[in-house]
Amino acid sequence: MEQSNRISDDYTEQCRKSIRRLSMGSSVISEGRTIYDERNQVLDIEEGPELGKGSYSNVREVRRFHSQRSLSISHSTASVSERSLQSASTVFDPNTDPESRSYYYAVKKVRQDLTGSGRKHAAIDLAVEAQFLTSLSHQHIVSIEGVGDEPGSKNFFIIIERLDRTLSEQIRIWQIDTRRITRTMDRSKVKSTMASRMSSRISYAKDLSCALSYLHEKKMIFRDLKPENVGFTHENEIKLFDFGLARELREERKVGRVKFLLSLAGTRRYMAPEVMKGSPYGLPADVFSFSLLLWEMVHMEKPFRNLDAKQHERALVLWRSRPKVSSEVPRAVKSIIVKSWNNDAKCRPRMERVLEKLQLHLESIP
Repeated sequence: MEQSNRISDDYTEQCRKSIRRLSMGSSVISEGRTIYDERNQVLDIEEGPELGKGSYSNVREVRRFHSQRSLSISHSTASVSERSLQSASTVFDPNTDPESRSYYYAVKKVRQDLTGSGRKHAAIDLAVEAQFLTSLSHQHIVSIEGVGDEPGSKNFFIIIERLDRTLSEQIRIWQIDTRRITRTMDRSKVKSTMASRMSSRISYAKDLSCALSYLHEKKMIFRDLKPENVGFTHENEIKLFDFGLARELREERKVGRVKFLLSLAGTRRYMAPEVMKGSPYGLPADVFSFSLLLWEMVHMEKPFRNLDAKQHERALVLWRSRPKVSSEVPRAVKSIIVKSWNNDAKCRPRMERVLEKLQLHLESIP
């Protein structure tokens, strides 16, 4: 028991150090105030069924919680959150509040089966995510409602906006819908229906690029853009989530026009070549990852799906191979994809430019 307490104390201290480093000189963390200074402390929580499980964390439904203080952030779940911000003591209970719903919130915790370095990294990632979500406010970024216990402790958790499904799951729904259209719909209507579905998927990609553009304006790099870190609410709004690997780019780590000294991070399938090689990188790495995600959304297929890790690395870095873009993809969107996955990071467009181009394409559709 004594050893367990020492380990827990070490995790909490590591989390404090990580958050302290994040806040020093930060332009994202307002006035350097961290989750240790100002947070919505959750005093009591009733959990529901498990919603998902990742490499480092579990997410469960929130049925009820009581929080002592509110964060000065905005939420998309305004019917609950605006009411929460008016009081120093908030009780969320769908059984007593008919306007509330259990699908509004979820609780995220470090997996209890993790030990050693895995547990430490998971604890730090969750603390970092809590800090960044407290400091950010965007329609297409998942919002945070509160935190419980000390970051790094065994019982630390965060309460976030609940997501109904991931982009991976949504893509499977799109695939089923596509097969239904081609199998059952009158041939004269298939082409226009498929074009409409394509535009809908591009619109979601535009919303996602808006969230990334917001982060990049703050000189924040997400570093792990993939379908499993993109979700949809029950109202079908797309949201970026899981900020454990996100980092604020600091001038002292800059080694080139768009390059910074950063650790290797991300998911292999969506990594930019410079990241995979272990070279310095920056915001263009997110743009590269977005290009593959955009390709996946319009094609409803996994990029590099038939390649193992070594084959993928050779194809990406040595041969500079990229997935083939279908002729059914609108020309403007194809141009965005191809420019955004350029092997030279300096030649990729900024995310704000990607957002602008996607918006112009959607506005041009009759």
